Amino acid sequence: MVSDATAAPGKDAFNTGVVNLGFISSGVWTIQVAIERLNAYLNGEPIRVGSESNISDALLVTGFQAPEWNSDSAVLEQIGNLIGKSRSVRIFGAASLDLCMVATGQLTGFFHDGLHPWDDAAGVIILQEAGGTVTNREGESFRLSDDTLVASNQLIHDSLIVLLN
Repeated sequence: MVSDATAAPGKDAFNTGVVNLGFISSGVWTIQVAIERLNAYLNGEPIRVGSESNISDALLVTGFQAPEWNSDSAVLEQIGNLIGKSRSVRIFGAASLDLCMVATGQLTGFFHDGLHPWDDAAGVIILQEAGGTVTNREGESFRLSDDTLVASNQLIHDSLIVLLN
């Protein structure tokens, strides 16, 4: 898998969260690309986030860092809580691809703590250009320097933020 993102010269993408181009290529999807204000595409075809309006219909995806995995982990508690309120929660292990699956409407929402810009920058611009909403856990505009990321279609985003907090 290749995941790459760029920012315009002179822009501080890490602190502003402004990425102008995202590109992801994997064995699953040949090419997924988004350019700021020019939409998102999968193999040349435009993509859009899903239209689920109720969290109970949402298929969510998350991930966690290996040290977080233990029997009393807050991550496991969150996943358990969301499984009972959503259609289900999946874990695939690649944040940029998870974000792309939300961008294509295959999944409804994504949440993760502790990511780095190289994990999510390309996926964030692709999801935003596909009509998705990306914030931190507090519901504020996402910056690459943020430690938390929540992404979904606009219809369930506020509900997802409430359930995560």
